[in-house]
Amino acid sequence: MGLNFDEDFYTPRLFVIWVIGALILVFIFWFYEKSKSEEFPTLQNKDSLDEKIINFMPKGRSVYLVLTSQRKIFVIASENREYKDNSDLGPLISVGDRIIKKPYSDTLILEHLGEKYYFIHGQQIDSLKW
Repeated sequence: MGLNFDEDFYTPRLFVIWVIGALILVFIFWFYEKSKSEEFPTLQNKDSLDEKIINFMPKGRSVYLVLTSQRKIFVIASENREYKDNSDLGPLISVGDRIIKKPYSDTLILEHLGEKYYFIHGQQIDSLKW
């Protein structure tokens, strides 16, 4: 006796429900990312920084920052392979660190635990090989 259902009736409907659900999830993700990009504008070349970090949220190797002036910015993944243990900017950042960037410069300086770490915004610096 078991369940008896018509596959021709249920299969197309389940597929349509699955597609609609997937589209809803894509829309939710898109809306979330759009609202984050409006709240946290991406750091631009013309921008300057010289503030302490009061809050942060990593996003992969990139990071959302809230600074002492309540300014919110998104810093694109930056890596310096000269630093063996702390090569990525995002995971290195902690509350209380100072981030410095001069206008029209691509260099970021992070003062972390009394040391200065240098990065090029959005780029990777490879280790020097002598």
